[in-house]
Amino acid sequence: MDLSYNNHQGYIPPNFGKLVQLLLFDLSHNNIQGDITLDISKLKQLTDLRFSSNNLSEEIPDNFGKCLQLETLLMDQNHLTGNIPTSFEGLQFLKTLNLSHNNLSGTIPTILKDLSLLNKLDLSCNHLQGEIPINGVFANATVVSLNGNWGLCGGAMDLHMPACPAVSWVIEWKHYLTILLILTFGFMSLGMLIYAIFIWKQPPRRPYLLLLSFGKKFPRVSYKDLAQATENFSELNLVGRGSYDSVYTKGC
Repeated sequence: MDLSYNNHQGYIPPNFGKLVQLLLFDLSHNNIQGDITLDISKLKQLTDLRFSSNNLSEEIPDNFGKCLQLETLLMDQNHLTGNIPTSFEGLQFLKTLNLSHNNLSGTIPTILKDLSLLNKLDLSCNHLQGEIPINGVFANATVVSLNGNWGLCGGAMDLHMPACPAVSWVIEWKHYLTILLILTFGFMSLGMLIYAIFIWKQPPRRPYLLLLSFGKKFPRVSYKDLAQATENFSELNLVGRGSYDSVYTKGC
């Protein structure tokens, strides 16, 4: 089905997803708009899908990764947003991928380097950022276009991208210092908690203090004075006996 280079408008009819024997679907160079509502996962035989030069918006659906026979995917010159789906790892027969001139963001999925048949990749003029993979299709600068993504860095030398900034030792030092402080305060808090529990479990000392203060109210008497007052602890002066001691009264 080739409907390219017309003036078709509106949205992609979702009923196209029922054309399960479709091999090629080309809607490029029209005025198709809105998000991609087509359930492409049902098009098991589809090998060539072209939506270039339209007004498509929103994110690329994850179900594109279920179109396992896809060899060519062209969706450049639209207004697509979001990340490049990691579900593309299922497109093991993909040879050509063009997502240029959109508003895609995020990093380049490393799964693209594992697509062994991919020999033409155009991600130029988006808002991609981060480090460029090195292996796979990214190792051949002649088949990869990444220009116009000001946040990209690294990659193969032939791509002539700026080097990725190394992590500053100052940032690393602050990171380790933060961890050290967290551990230190953690151990201190644990120690204080254990000490508080230990103190809480100690028996109260107040009765002992009361006994000490109680004893200070009475005068101290020597043994000699006690013996003389009770006439040598005479039985005549014995008032009574208790569990711990005997009580005497003073003699004449």
